[in-house]
Amino acid sequence: MAQTAELYVQLKDAASFAERIDGIRRDSLRFRQDVERLLQTVDPVPKKVYSVATKLGRVTSNMESLERFLSYPGAKELAERPEIQALHQDPEILTAVRDHRFAALLKNEKIVKAANDPKVNALIKKFDLEKALDYSLKK
Repeated sequence: MAQTAELYVQLKDAASFAERIDGIRRDSLRFRQDVERLLQTVDPVPKKVYSVATKLGRVTSNMESLERFLSYPGAKELAERPEIQALHQDPEILTAVRDHRFAALLKNEKIVKAANDPKVNALIKKFDLEKALDYSLKK
């Protein structure tokens, strides 16, 4: 009888512990959802930008993917523009790319100037970057 009572207490404690763990799990899920909602409210950058930046990082870190990217229609024409070629030689830009500091790249005066060049801008508008990235990441 004493063993049964002790077993009952142990099972009751285990059930109580499991309920507390489940409560913590539910609270953490609610907390994560609250944080995600807060970030969506506070973060002015659309989710698509993060997706494209991630793909861009994957493409630029793999030579085979980079070659596929340049074979996508319009990519080579853009890459060969002198305004774009100059960006490839800029140490500040190369460091920002290497360190995945995409916000710094978006603010970089040289990149903004190149993107605002009428000829480069016309090519950029015709170019579907996300499709090119998706194409370059396929194996």
